[in-house]
Amino acid sequence: MAGHCHPAIVEGGEGAAGILERRSACRTIRNGSLRKRFAKRYPVEMVRFGSSGTEVTMHACRISRAATGRDKIVKFEGSYHGLHDTALVSVKPKETEYGDEFAPNSVPGGGGVPKAAVDNVLIASFNNLGSVENRFKQYPGQIAAIILEPILMNVGLCIPQPGFLEGLRKICDANGALLIFRRSENGSEAGVGRCERLFRRKAGHDCLAKSIGGGLPLGRLAQAAK
Repeated sequence: MAGHCHPAIVEGGEGAAGILERRSACRTIRNGSLRKRFAKRYPVEMVRFGSSGTEVTMHACRISRAATGRDKIVKFEGSYHGLHDTALVSVKPKETEYGDEFAPNSVPGGGGVPKAAVDNVLIASFNNLGSVENRFKQYPGQIAAIILEPILMNVGLCIPQPGFLEGLRKICDANGALLIFRRSENGSEAGVGRCERLFRRKAGHDCLAKSIGGGLPLGRLAQAAK
């Protein structure tokens, strides 16, 4: 979005390099200024920075589990949310591994993903609220959160059908689960207002990365304003 080596970004990066700030530990004036910018653009209450989209979605899943006392996370077949164990499930499963549309199989995204981690990730079908409702019926009181890209992009470009995102919000509310939006690719470009309206009423997390760093490694985890 910012182009390649935009002079303003290069100049800002060179100035920041001299500070040698650790985002996870330091609380500086510069850090606080960036938080205020995000709070102004997005209706969020709390902001925490990381170095990647993987890092902030990992924290979002962990916080959701801690807040609810539940272990299971619902994600959508074909979606990508980073390289941690919870995210690397059913990213690009083979056709023979899909399973039922209303109960897709949980398929490890590669070697090294523990079976215990795979078992705690329930797969649903994007734009299919019935598959999500089915998971909550199968595992009552066990699901901590739903994580998704509002616009599914790992499979190309899949737009949510009317009522789908709103339906997820209602399902989460009815079952005491959190809603996590991972918007590394589409957080700044598309449908910003609609996404915020869907999770500001209840506890939820918003994960941004990639473009917000202007080419530098940056991730942002926020709790939506109620």
